[in-house]
Amino acid sequence: MELPAYVALRAMSYLGLDVTTMELYEFLFSWLPYNDPKGRILLLAEEERKEFLDAAKTMNLKYDILQCTENLTLCDLSLSLSLLKLTLKNARDPRSARLLEQLNDLRDLDEWAQEKVNPISDQPSSLVLSPVLKPAKRSVSHYSGIQAMDMWDHVRQGSVLLYTGVDSHLARRELSRKKEYVNSILIDSDPVLAPLYATIVAIKLPKLNKR
Repeated sequence: MELPAYVALRAMSYLGLDVTTMELYEFLFSWLPYNDPKGRILLLAEEERKEFLDAAKTMNLKYDILQCTENLTLCDLSLSLSLLKLTLKNARDPRSARLLEQLNDLRDLDEWAQEKVNPISDQPSSLVLSPVLKPAKRSVSHYSGIQAMDMWDHVRQGSVLLYTGVDSHLARRELSRKKEYVNSILIDSDPVLAPLYATIVAIKLPKLNKR
């Protein structure tokens, strides 16, 4: 569950919280046997993980599990939104207020995402993500049905670059150096929300084949 984990990590980090994000089996097999967790553990999962529950019981870990209902198809997006609201609800700084305002009013998001993909006439061969959007890599690939790649990978002919305002200087350099790109999409939003918005844009891309 990379998307909700890293989106929440960004929000928690800028609020000054000491949080570490780790893949489940990395945590269970490489980290936990040699370390003593100092705080509460939050497991993000699409289904019950018996290995984690067994370890938690054996080591008397304090933990919470956040997972989706069986019927929820956009599990990672839903968990991301829930975690962000939970993280930001008691914050009083201007940035948190702006983020919460956007999270509580998503009415125009569908139309916005459609406008982002409208200039793309053909199905891309791959979707290349800028560094800020990397947490969305797995989700973008899953929902679009198109391979998602990092900017440093070998880019295929017919690729589309997704980038943000924060790393636009890297995107401009990438577009000027490589001729494989047929289009680019700017996700101009706060870095906390940008991976979510990139995922929502990805949901629109499979419909290109149906035009």
